[in-house]
Amino acid sequence: MADDEPSWMLNVPRDISGRMELLATKPTYWESLYFGAILLEGLDRTEIKWRDHVLGLTMTIGPVVTKQELAHALSERMSRVTFIVSNLGRLFTGPAQEAAFGKLGEHGDPTLIEHMGNRLTQMYEQLLDWADEVRSLRVPDGAAEDLREVAALFAEQPILHT
Repeated sequence: MADDEPSWMLNVPRDISGRMELLATKPTYWESLYFGAILLEGLDRTEIKWRDHVLGLTMTIGPVVTKQELAHALSERMSRVTFIVSNLGRLFTGPAQEAAFGKLGEHGDPTLIEHMGNRLTQMYEQLLDWADEVRSLRVPDGAAEDLREVAALFAEQPILHT
C-alpha cells in the first residue's frame, strides 16, 4: 500500500481473512469498511476493463453500421445505459441503505452490505461493457467515429459521479 493513501484506507480489509476479522470484531464504522472491501475486490476484478476504457480500446469486433444506422444503434444503446443508471439510483435510496447499513446506532447486515457492494461493482462493469460495445461499432468515417467515441464516454458520468 502506498504511503500517500488516506489513513482510513489502511483499515479496509484487502483479503478474505481481513474481512472475516472485521466481521468478527465489528469495530466502529465496520459497515463502511466492509462495504469498501467489497468495492475494492470488485474494482480489482474489473481493472483491465477500466484501463481499456481509459485508453479508448475495445477488444470486441462489433457490427458495421452505416451513418444512417448509427443514430438508431446509439439510441438503442442509450436506452440500455439509462436503465443501468436508473438501477444505480435505486441502490442508493434510503430504504436500501438503511436495510444494509442499519439504522443509526444499530449494526448493519453484512449479507446485504456485500450484496449492495457486489451489485454496485456489477453495474460499474455493465457501464464499462456498454462503452466497449459502443466503441466496437464499426463506422464508415471519422465524423461517425467521433460521435461513437463521445457516446462511449457517456458511461463515465455515472462512474465518476457516484
